[in-house]
Amino acid sequence: MRKARKITRKTEQDPPASGHEEPEDVRLKPLFGIPPGYYLAVSGTLILILIVFAVFALPGIRDRQRAVTIDSTPPAASVYHNGVRLGSTPATFSLPRGAQQIRLKRPGFEATTVDIDVPRRWIATLLFPPHKEVHYSFEPSEDARTVLETNGGEELSSWAKIGESTARRPIPPVLTTFARDAVAAGISAENRSQFLLGSAQNITSHAMLRDLVSAFWTHGSDFGAPGALAASEVVSQIIHLHRHSEGFLPWIDSTGGNAFSDLLRQKSLLDREVSDNREKEEGYSQQLEEELDDLAGDLQQQSSAGIHFSSVPSGRILHGYSGYLGNSDRSAVRKWEDVDEFWIARSPVSVENWQRFLEANPDWDRSNIDELAATGVVDEGYLSEFDDQHPDEPVVGVSWHAARAFADWMDEESGPELRIALPTEAQWARAAALDSFGEDFENRVFGLASGVRSLEENPDARTGRLGLIDMIGNNWEWTSTPWYAADSVLRVHGDSLREAGRPGYYTVRGGSWANSRAQIGPESRGGQHEAWSTPFLGFRVVAMEVTDG
Repeated sequence: MRKARKITRKTEQDPPASGHEEPEDVRLKPLFGIPPGYYLAVSGTLILILIVFAVFALPGIRDRQRAVTIDSTPPAASVYHNGVRLGSTPATFSLPRGAQQIRLKRPGFEATTVDIDVPRRWIATLLFPPHKEVHYSFEPSEDARTVLETNGGEELSSWAKIGESTARRPIPPVLTTFARDAVAAGISAENRSQFLLGSAQNITSHAMLRDLVSAFWTHGSDFGAPGALAASEVVSQIIHLHRHSEGFLPWIDSTGGNAFSDLLRQKSLLDREVSDNREKEEGYSQQLEEELDDLAGDLQQQSSAGIHFSSVPSGRILHGYSGYLGNSDRSAVRKWEDVDEFWIARSPVSVENWQRFLEANPDWDRSNIDELAATGVVDEGYLSEFDDQHPDEPVVGVSWHAARAFADWMDEESGPELRIALPTEAQWARAAALDSFGEDFENRVFGLASGVRSLEENPDARTGRLGLIDMIGNNWEWTSTPWYAADSVLRVHGDSLREAGRPGYYTVRGGSWANSRAQIGPESRGGQHEAWSTPFLGFRVVAMEVTDG
């Protein structure tokens, strides 16, 4: 009997013979009746738009600052926003979007407020950030000439002490900036020329000399492109300096660099100048010796308002005389100046003298320092050590204004026969030259750490040949002459030249207790601000006889 055989049939659902299953096709279903191909394309596009928006547009929406470039004529104007200084023109600043106000200030020109509509652009702010440019042309102020010359002279004088320009300490083109601003302010060519020529005495380095020449170019071209006229102007200004100054060649040698110096030596021009200086100094020394021989035993003295005076005969002084400290012949300028006869206080004004002044003028008492400082006539050091000083010590810690007030008070006290004042630098130098000639200064008050010494302490050793005490040492002394930082380098003169010094600074002479004796002589000089009140600085007064007419 045959066995029944089971027969199976392959169907489409049967797995393949190999034993591996084939993947099934996945199909997306329509969404809200929209075929998959459509809504996938729309979704991808939206995502791409969001990414672009987040990267390029969103930063501009979130960041409320916009770049605004501000420029001005002339440039270098201070830019203020909400009372805060942002910088100077030309530059790009970040300002909040919308309506804004900025304040522009430039010395010598009228300050102004400028309204700016800062853009609100959003699209593609990363690739194409919103940007606005603003330019403003200043109008000169009524006192443009005074402001520009004051600022220029003060800044130039400050840089005169720095030395040669370096990478870490570059000297800015002060005079070129002045010339540019002066042209923009409409200052006349004559006044510009006068200032630049007068400024030459403060040129102490090669960098500053280049600045002066550049300023002559700017001045000669009237802010346009330099041409033949500007070149002629530069040459004429240099020739003017040479003809109307003393010490031009040593000045060029010390400031012009090696090329100038080598040329001067080849032509023997500098040697001739140095030889002339030596002859002047030898003649000056002989003159002082002869004058002192004539004065021996015939020194006149008088007193007025409690101050003792010694007479100083008329004569000449030699500015730049280096016979005491042995300064280089190539650095100093020798210039003669005549000085009329006058009287000089035998000693600096003492604490006792000053106390009498305060009793008559209580407004100058230190208790009023806040009011005095607010008016700019003293600083916080005014009379700071006065209460601890002995009556016989020189009064120190007095400003130039306070010293002048004392002299004015003494002038009223002395009567109509004498006029009392602070000495001019020439008067001080004349008295110091005669009083100190042949002295060694060994016993003068130098190199201390304890402050000024009493005027009654060993006075004979500190008295010179005119009977003056402490003309050298103990305390620096104010003069009435404005300070010019480079007077010993170049001195220009003539009707067309005006000295450009450092406004608000006055010359001091004589050295103090804190200086080294080897560094100070009758020719030593410095400059102090008129409000400074330091423990190193006092003063003495001079008297001139009043004659009819």
